[in-house]
Amino acid sequence: MLKSLFSVGIFLLFSTNTFAQFSDSVHNQLSFTGTGNYSKTNTAKTYLLNNSLAYKLRLKKIELNSVNGWIYGSSGDGGLTNNDFTSTMDFNIRKNTHRLYYWGLLNYTTSYSLKIRNQFQTGLGAAYKLWDEKTNWLNVSDGILFETSSITQSDSVQVNYSTIRNSLRLLFHYQINKSITFDANGMYQPSLEYGGDYLVNAGAKVSIQLKSWLNLTSSLTYNKIGRTQKENLIVAYGVTLNNFF
Repeated sequence: MLKSLFSVGIFLLFSTNTFAQFSDSVHNQLSFTGTGNYSKTNTAKTYLLNNSLAYKLRLKKIELNSVNGWIYGSSGDGGLTNNDFTSTMDFNIRKNTHRLYYWGLLNYTTSYSLKIRNQFQTGLGAAYKLWDEKTNWLNVSDGILFETSSITQSDSVQVNYSTIRNSLRLLFHYQINKSITFDANGMYQPSLEYGGDYLVNAGAKVSIQLKSWLNLTSSLTYNKIGRTQKENLIVAYGVTLNNFF
């Protein structure tokens, strides 16, 4: 899998054109992000790889996004800490007003660190931009999700269940001098059926554009699962390769 991700990055690196943003004739974006961290002492070493491949299609009133991410990590004693995979597809439909849009979501997750064997989510909702400028915005969204999951709770007990969740999300995007971009997000998904069953996700990312196709990237991500009481905090840095066409 590492070889496949590396091959995709090389393909993007040598096939990018001069476009650096969407326009009337440019509707597609393909990007590969390769980040991670590594630490070594006299007695131990740890490492973490955080890779993602994303595709975006943007038309006048419709936007389609697909993101596939994989996190793999090992601790100093050689034990596995992360082997987490997420695949997400969502679409946004804008109406006559630019601030309001509707969204749909399909998501699959399996996570060693969060004790999620399999998790599938699908749902619909609406979002509104509280602050909207050309390159800067803040929006809030809410919707209903149906989820079916297989998780590992305490004492290695496997639990299979389904539930309905409310999904509340906040997204922030800010750009400085066309070269520095800051993104932040927060999401809270409580079950509408089971107390103490919730999902929390928060993150922040800073990107510095070096070329139209190359960004330096640093990110921080936090996840917590109420049912398993597992959480992770991931800090990574690396590069993002972009191709607009």
